[in-house]
Amino acid sequence: MSATNLGLWEQEVNTGKTFYNENWYSMLGYQREDVEFVHDFFLSLLHPDDRHIPDEAYERYLNEDVDSFESEFRLRNKEGNYNWILSIARFVERDEQGNPTHLAGCHLDITEQKNREKKLSETNEKLQQAQTIARLGYWSHDVAKNKSEWTREMFNIWEVDPETFTPSPENFRSTVHPDDLHIFIEDFSSLMLDKKYHDLEFRIITPTGKVKWIFQSVSVICDENGQLVTMDGTAQDITERKEAEQELMKTKKFHELAVNATNLGLWEFDICTGEGYFNENLYRMLGYEKHEVTFSREFLMGLIHPDDVEKHEANMKAHAMEKDKPYETEYRVKAKDGSYRWMLAIARFVEWDKNGNPLKIAGSHLDITERKKLENQIYSLLASEKKARSHLEDMLEETPLGYCIAGRQKPPVQLYKQKIS
Repeated sequence: MSATNLGLWEQEVNTGKTFYNENWYSMLGYQREDVEFVHDFFLSLLHPDDRHIPDEAYERYLNEDVDSFESEFRLRNKEGNYNWILSIARFVERDEQGNPTHLAGCHLDITEQKNREKKLSETNEKLQQAQTIARLGYWSHDVAKNKSEWTREMFNIWEVDPETFTPSPENFRSTVHPDDLHIFIEDFSSLMLDKKYHDLEFRIITPTGKVKWIFQSVSVICDENGQLVTMDGTAQDITERKEAEQELMKTKKFHELAVNATNLGLWEFDICTGEGYFNENLYRMLGYEKHEVTFSREFLMGLIHPDDVEKHEANMKAHAMEKDKPYETEYRVKAKDGSYRWMLAIARFVEWDKNGNPLKIAGSHLDITERKKLENQIYSLLASEKKARSHLEDMLEETPLGYCIAGRQKPPVQLYKQKIS
């Protein structure tokens, strides 16, 4: 029996006197002289939380027609720690009236097994916690047994009760959104053909009518004949992500409509790498196709009119350290056809290194060429009017006449009188 590390014992039912073999002593670290051969000694070794277990197992044995009874409990070893024990026992002798007189059994130390079970339980708990945090459930289906199993998080995601909902391919499909059912079925058919990992996004409808987005990864195992044996997969609730994506798409679409409506050119430039970005409006504004532009500082500076370069660089230098503060300027930019377009530029630095040096700048360009032309026309007219007014005044100075000039401006009337010599 020493090879199996079994501790054997035998007890006189009437007296409680108990005998143990050497394995039993060594299993708990005791010597023979440490042990009292009475039942109360055994009871004194039991963990306080386990003292009811042997009695309850014994009572069941008396009341049920079974050959033996077993139980698991903890016994205190000589060092004061507790060993987990698997106990199996039965009556081995009876008197002439059939009453039991001797009870015998074996004790097996299962402490290591219990520790492994505890670690496994803790790992499973952590896994379950991770699944809950990630909203990730796991499922499997045994084709031969036609049996599906779900983790707790699967039930949580689907918002169904494990007591009333039976996992199965049919019940799974019944929860898929009607508009996505064809995608689900087509993906399953494809999975059966290529037997590879498949990822799929689809919607489900919970019992309360809530619509959820699910990201599912599925794999299959087949036998040597290519017949399906098992399927398993993960299902993640990605509803919040999909709603955020949809909201982002709405915002992006609105932004694009607003930008296109104002014909606003957007740009971004990485000072360190020379990489940049133009939106479609800016390409169109300058007459370029996207593939015709290679971003670099030289290319961008080459677009600016030579007379405006100094002003542009002074503006950038003045605002380089002003975080989150945009600056505004006007300068001319060369188009593909060689002409120059006046731009209203609003820009700001958006990224800096740990020393405060700017790394990235972004901004917008609005073509104000027509406005500039109109301004020049107005300035030209005003200059012509001023010249005409001056000529008129000079001419009238030479005549003996008084005169007035009336207009809408204030003051409305200006009086002039020839000096009399």
